[in-house]
Amino acid sequence: MPFSSLRFGQFCDFCPKVCFSASGSKRFKILPFSSGSLTPSIFFSVKSRVFLPFLLTKRAIQSFQGDLYEGTRMAKMDDLPGIRLIFKPLEDSGTLVRRTDEELLNALDSFVVVEREGQVIACAALFPFYEYKCGEVAAIAVSPDCRGQGQGDKLLDYIEKKASSIGLQSLFLLTTRTADWFVRRGFTECSIEDIPVERRKRINLSRGSKYYTKQLLPDTSGIRVDSMFA
Repeated sequence: MPFSSLRFGQFCDFCPKVCFSASGSKRFKILPFSSGSLTPSIFFSVKSRVFLPFLLTKRAIQSFQGDLYEGTRMAKMDDLPGIRLIFKPLEDSGTLVRRTDEELLNALDSFVVVEREGQVIACAALFPFYEYKCGEVAAIAVSPDCRGQGQGDKLLDYIEKKASSIGLQSLFLLTTRTADWFVRRGFTECSIEDIPVERRKRINLSRGSKYYTKQLLPDTSGIRVDSMFA
C-alpha cells in the first residue's frame, strides 16, 4: 500500500511497523531514531509530504490516539435522543433498519458515539460473537452536518481497534446501500454462511442485504481503546 493512502493504525508494505498519520493533532513527543526499547514507527508530514523515521514512546502513541479519538466514547443513556436524531433520516430512507426505543436501549452498551460540543454527531455499534472470534459492525451513522469530515473513518478505526483488543479476529456487516464505502476500507464480500448461526437466524432476507467481512490485524500496541476513555 502506498504511503499516501495509509490511514491511522494501518500497516504499510515498506515498514513492518504500524504507521501513524499526522493528519490529526500533533500534540505528542517525537524522538529521533536511536537504539533502545522504544517503538519504531513512521511519521508522515502532511505539509511537506516527507516520511521520516522516528521512535514513538508508548505514552506518545497513547497521547496521539487520544487526540485522534477525541470525543469518541461508549454511549450512555443520555445519548439516546441524539442517536435517534441521527438515525431518523437513515431509517426513513431504508438505509438503516428501524429500531424501537426498547431495542435501542437494550443495545446501548454496544454503541460508540462521537460527541462535539455536547451533541452526538456520529455513532456505530460493535456486537461481539466471542465463540466465533468475530464481531458485527452495525449502524454507522453520521449527522448530515458533519459528513465528509472523516467521522465514519474515525468510528470504524475505533471499532476495529476495540474488536482486536478484546480478542476478535474479524468483523462482518450487512449492508444494502453502502458497500463501496466498506470495500474501500478493506472489507470483502462474503456468503451468508460466513455469518454466525445465531445472527443468521435474525437476518431479514427481504431487505436483500449483502454480507462483508474483514480480517483484523493483531493489536500489538498494548493500548486498550476503552482505557483511553474510561
